[in-house]
Amino acid sequence: EFLTAAEIVAMLVETVAKGGNLLLNVGPNADGTIPDIQTTLLRDSGAWVSEHADAIHGSTAFDIPGSGRHWYTRTGDVVNAFDLSSAAEPRFEGLVGVAGVTTAAGEGLDFRAADDGLTVDARHLVRHPYGTRYCVRLAPGTAPIRVADRGAPRGTLAALLAGASDGDVVDVPGGRYDDEEFPLVVPGGVTLRGPGAARVTIDAGGGLAVVLAGEGAVLEGVTVVGGSPGYMMIPPTCVTGQGADRLTVRDCVVESIAIVGGAGHVIAGNVIAGGKVWLMGTSGSHVRANYQHGLRWGAGIEVQGGAGHVIAENECRDDLCAIKCVETDGARVERNRYETRWFGVHLLNATGSVLYRNRGWRTMRAVTVEGGTDNRVEKQLAEHCDSGAVVEGGATGTVVTNSWFHDCRVGVFVWGVDDVELLDNAITEPRDHAIVTDLEGLTYTDQHADETRGSSGDDVWVHPT
Repeated sequence: EFLTAAEIVAMLVETVAKGGNLLLNVGPNADGTIPDIQTTLLRDSGAWVSEHADAIHGSTAFDIPGSGRHWYTRTGDVVNAFDLSSAAEPRFEGLVGVAGVTTAAGEGLDFRAADDGLTVDARHLVRHPYGTRYCVRLAPGTAPIRVADRGAPRGTLAALLAGASDGDVVDVPGGRYDDEEFPLVVPGGVTLRGPGAARVTIDAGGGLAVVLAGEGAVLEGVTVVGGSPGYMMIPPTCVTGQGADRLTVRDCVVESIAIVGGAGHVIAGNVIAGGKVWLMGTSGSHVRANYQHGLRWGAGIEVQGGAGHVIAENECRDDLCAIKCVETDGARVERNRYETRWFGVHLLNATGSVLYRNRGWRTMRAVTVEGGTDNRVEKQLAEHCDSGAVVEGGATGTVVTNSWFHDCRVGVFVWGVDDVELLDNAITEPRDHAIVTDLEGLTYTDQHADETRGSSGDDVWVHPT
């Protein structure tokens, strides 16, 4: 399984936009040659990079890195705006005060500038499938608000935020901030940004720390501690938001994040230590590439309600449950890793979910589908778990396919449901049974381990109802 050339380009652009360097691993043959499949991918992605060398190798980080499929670098006084989706009318959030937009070759383009960002008319362009770059010139006077520029002593972050307006960046220099007026309230369209979580600590001293208070509010590159303590399944109160759309917490170290309502939120690249990510009544939210650990009596990432969520590439450890989706519609949970005490991924009365390529390790129930309809579990890996997959609670239309359950006490446990499809799964070295079900006549197309490698009975055990 290899990255595609487009994925290599996307990884490089995001890394450079965040001020980093990319180390890309290849696997040479014994004679030192690179296999053709890797050489082709490297040459294809390298050709794209060569076309945009001044925006990659010759660039510095912009005031904001971007997110999702849109990333920014700076070359001199030009902002390089990358649209990795190559849309006909890309919309770049956070770019305000735009004076002009051109292609990389210098062709002028029509655009629409608004308070919340920039939209470019690229309908007539031949756009590259790996991504298209636009050169943006900003009008003078659009620099971010910097604490140091105003000669402000400690204790004035709250005042700067109160005076900020849509499109402003409150740039916080390194240090510890514990004598502020808490909570710090980030207005709509404003970014509170530090140079990195290792360099800025905001300590609320036992209360609510940061509130994202309006559409498009962003918290980035800081450590936030000192939230009021939680209890059992209730996480500490640390970073919150309510009612607004497009709230973002990115590249931070925090105790917990709780957002209620709104749509299009982004929680990405954070360390969540001792708490959880909790989204309630939101829609279209992305929780991606976070490391969460230590909420021993609750769910590390919990989404309640809403549609179109994406929970991807996260790692969860030492929780009661890693990822929980309650009454969601069309959630996609993919490429997450977890080692938790009870549930891995738990779908509770969810509809139309897709669980894809997640990995559970030493978890009681690697995947649980409880109630709900039309949920799909595909290409899951569960190792050394009590149960690889559990389908229960009246769930209907569940499909478990192309998954591998290795050294689990029970590979698949089906209980109290009317229908389930088990298609082309591998269940190796089950310590008790490959499948336990109360469905007489269950049909399946699975590869089962033989009983000599740890199974204590028949591969399929039907319990009388």
